[in-house]
Amino acid sequence: MRRLFSFANILSRLFGESRGSISVVFGLMLVPTTLAIGAGVDFSRALQLKSQMQSAVDAAALAGASAYKDANSGTSATTTATNYMKSAITNMTTNLGVTYTTVPSTKAISGSTTGYMMTVTATSSLKPTLLGLFMSGINVSVSAQAENPIVTATVNLANFSSSACDTNTIYYYYVPSDGSTPANSDLVQLYINTSTPNVKNVSFQISASKQIGFVLKNVTGGQCGYGTNGYGGKQGSTHYFYSQYNPPSTIAYPSTTKNCALQVLSVPSSGKLPTPASGSCYTAAFVGAAPSCSQLSGQSFEYAWNDMGGTSDDHDYNDAIYSFSCSATDSTNAVVFLTN
Repeated sequence: MRRLFSFANILSRLFGESRGSISVVFGLMLVPTTLAIGAGVDFSRALQLKSQMQSAVDAAALAGASAYKDANSGTSATTTATNYMKSAITNMTTNLGVTYTTVPSTKAISGSTTGYMMTVTATSSLKPTLLGLFMSGINVSVSAQAENPIVTATVNLANFSSSACDTNTIYYYYVPSDGSTPANSDLVQLYINTSTPNVKNVSFQISASKQIGFVLKNVTGGQCGYGTNGYGGKQGSTHYFYSQYNPPSTIAYPSTTKNCALQVLSVPSSGKLPTPASGSCYTAAFVGAAPSCSQLSGQSFEYAWNDMGGTSDDHDYNDAIYSFSCSATDSTNAVVFLTN
């Protein structure tokens, strides 16, 4: 009996010591486990903040580059990018503050500007939870750069068409940033219907986001007299139709509330110009009436003008017809794009 008792006593003592050891081991394991969980939570928050910051600098860089249309718009482009960042910061995960820079620059090859750039960088930090025992903050840094490339815009006059008794001249212009009417000195003549164009294509360099408009200058009865037209234009009077307005004739004939002057039609991949509809005026503005090359996104558009002449308007849209397209120069993009 004494031997049995002694053996049971030894087992009991060993079991007690084992339970104590397990408690110690468990306590030791609890510290790194808790720290690991805390680290996971902190770094998950940091990744969320980094994602938000990256989206913000991407958007700000694209917006800034889009506003950086020419050599004179660097300041306004910087303001645009800055405003995007200010707005985005208010919606980010709680942090210790975000600092950022917005820097405009130009890209050049052989001394010629090939693109307008906007670089946006941002840094921030998070106050850690359990990791605060080892560090004061978790740092996050992001950056983005966008390019507004110089592209080639082309007006194709090969399919020029004009059937008019009025004299009609087509111009292109850069739409003013404030949307105002361009000065006549800013209009670049493409052709006039008193003679067949000598040049079949007119090309010029422009930043991808710069908006381009077209003007039809109409002289009532400029080629054959017929008196006052159906809109009150007298013999020999001059009228300007601007594609940036809807209707384009809003300055020439303020009482006209519908667009009876211009149709803009997408040219199919075959390159064959579509036939404009006749007999109608339009309320909604046509896509591409005063586009940027970025908005065209590689498409070609046909412009079909109706000079609103004659004793009554025939709405035939065959008084000036041409097409317009854009192509990339030093890059594969004819749009504003992120470079990294």
